[in-house]
Amino acid sequence: MKTEDKKMVERIMGTGTMGYAYEYPYGGGARKEYMLALTPENLANFIGARGCEAEKIIITDIADRLVVNTMFGMLDVCPNQKLCRRIVQHLLPIQMGEKEAGKVLAVDRNVSNQYFAMEDEAVTMAEYQMLLELLGGWENDNDWNIDYCSGRNRWLFGNCWYCI
Repeated sequence: MKTEDKKMVERIMGTGTMGYAYEYPYGGGARKEYMLALTPENLANFIGARGCEAEKIIITDIADRLVVNTMFGMLDVCPNQKLCRRIVQHLLPIQMGEKEAGKVLAVDRNVSNQYFAMEDEAVTMAEYQMLLELLGGWENDNDWNIDYCSGRNRWLFGNCWYCI
């Protein structure tokens, strides 16, 4: 994973809001998926920057609830009207050509999945190390044994075997 991708995921998570965008290109083709910050300004920048290239954009929160839906670069469905008004405040100047879309806090969905997989692996390793410390660790490979009845690994702690 590239350093800038990792930093972008961390910036998105730092906003306290994140969700997913599904971009459907004009004339068909494979949809593009992104993880992005769900701040009104970021949503406006994303829609303003990507709306001209997409027939439809669907943005959801991480629980897959609709945040906003666009058709041909225009807001179509926005269940939270307060959020909708805040998006429009930032989006209208972009659509009117009065300003350019700003920096978008978004990464490809595959990048975010890779980031979370790495994070899960790090947590698992930390938990494994804590378990070993709790059980007192082992001195050498002779402390491991195979339970021939079930094929599971066993660990000798004192005079007792513990199945893992």
